[in-house]
Amino acid sequence: MSPRRRPTTTLTPWLAASLAVGATLGAGCGPAEQPLPPEPARCTAPTSRDVDAGPVLDGMTPRAATLGTGDGATFTPWTDGAAATVIMGFQGGAMITPTLRVPALPTEGDTICLRVELQNTLTDASEVLPGGITEVTFVRVGEEFEAAYVYDQLGFDAASLRGKTLVLVATVTGVTFTTTTTLHLALN
Repeated sequence: MSPRRRPTTTLTPWLAASLAVGATLGAGCGPAEQPLPPEPARCTAPTSRDVDAGPVLDGMTPRAATLGTGDGATFTPWTDGAAATVIMGFQGGAMITPTLRVPALPTEGDTICLRVELQNTLTDASEVLPGGITEVTFVRVGEEFEAAYVYDQLGFDAASLRGKTLVLVATVTGVTFTTTTTLHLALN
């Protein structure tokens, strides 16, 4: 009968390297400063080509987008010069999370998929990420549609952004409308 081999307690170089990589990846980018609000659901926005003999469209219905903070009953619209809080995302990005609202027509349902483009610049011409384009589901809240907490990454260093003024240009596009709103926001 052969003696049982005792398990070794030393790590092979390959196993040690694998554990080090796993620990590094598992550590992520560190915890966020505060819990992140959930992003609105993604969708594929229809275009005017997708709408055929369905409900009668009323042409290019004028609608204005309102940007702000909070959602539902806690929604507070931003005015030009309002303060916007910079938060750190779970992957290390510094961002703001605006809520967008557009008027709903009586004939529209409980949700609508709209294209949102956010453009970022700083008034002092310092570096900021340019923004992005996404398609999100807006949910009816009374007589408006709302997309709460759209992630708008500005950079990676929140401290370097705070105290600056962001020029945020938001364009919301649906089948029958496009609206653009520009705000100057004091980043804190």
